[in-house]
Amino acid sequence: MATTDFTENKILRSPRAPINVPNISLSQFLTLSLEKYGDKPIMISPDKSLSYTANDILLRSRRFASALIRRGLKPGDVFCICTSNNVHFASVMLGAISAGAVITLGKPTDKSEELRFRLELTDATYLLVEKKNLEKSREAFVHLPKLQEILTLEKTEGCPSFMELVEEDDGSAFTGSPKIDPKVTPLVLPFSSGTTGLPKAIIHTHFSFLASIVNMTHPTVWNFSSEDVVLGMYPFCHIGGFLILNIAMAEGLTMSVVPCYESDLFLEVIEKHKSL
Repeated sequence: MATTDFTENKILRSPRAPINVPNISLSQFLTLSLEKYGDKPIMISPDKSLSYTANDILLRSRRFASALIRRGLKPGDVFCICTSNNVHFASVMLGAISAGAVITLGKPTDKSEELRFRLELTDATYLLVEKKNLEKSREAFVHLPKLQEILTLEKTEGCPSFMELVEEDDGSAFTGSPKIDPKVTPLVLPFSSGTTGLPKAIIHTHFSFLASIVNMTHPTVWNFSSEDVVLGMYPFCHIGGFLILNIAMAEGLTMSVVPCYESDLFLEVIEKHKSL
C-alpha cells in the first residue's frame, strides 16, 4: 500500500502570520496580563453596583488560592464551578487554577443526577455552587466519595463560601502556582454536547487553551481595544463562554456580566454600557 508523500507543496498553510503560544500556565499568563491593567474595571454587574478591577481580581484570586490550599486542595485536584455568569467567576477560576486545580464546568440548571454524572466522570474533589443550588448539590454529594467539599458563592449559613474565604484569608498560603508542563497538564474539562451518546469530558491542556486565546487575539483578526465594553452573556459554563471570559481578562476588556439571557435586560445592558 502506497504511503502519502507529505511534500511541502501538499501542505496547506494559512496566509496569516504564525502564532507564538507561550509555554506557561494559564494562571501565569493571566496574572501577567492583569498586572498591566491595574485599576481598570474588568468585571462589572449590569446595574454597575459591583465592579472589580484587574488588581481586585488578582488580590481575590490569590486569597482564594491560599484558602483552597489551606483546605487541602492539591495540584491536579478537579474543581467544579457550577454557577450562572457572575462578576466573581474570574476570581474563582483564577484562584482555583493558581492553586493547581483542574477546572470542570457544571451547568447551574442541571438536575441532581446530571450534576452527579459530571462530578463522577471528572473525579471532582471540590464543587462551588450558588446558594440556591446547595440542596441539590448535597443530594449529589451523598453518592460521590471522592468529592471532599461543597462551597457556595455567596455567604451561606453552615457552608463555607467564596465570599467569606476571600474576606478572611490573607493570601499567605499561596506562594506561587505549581510548576507544570503546560503541554500535558490538564487545565479544563468541558463537556461535549452528547449528540452520539452521553456527554463526555474533553481535556484542554494549559497550552491548547492558551493557543485558542492567542489565536483569537492575533492582530490580524482582533478588532477590540482595552477601552471596549463587552457583554458577558455567553454562559461561562460552556467552553465558548469560558474562552471569552479568559480573553477579556487577557486583553483588559471591561465585561458587563449578565447571569442569563433575558431580552429586556440584554437591550438595557447594551444601552447602558454601550456593550459590544
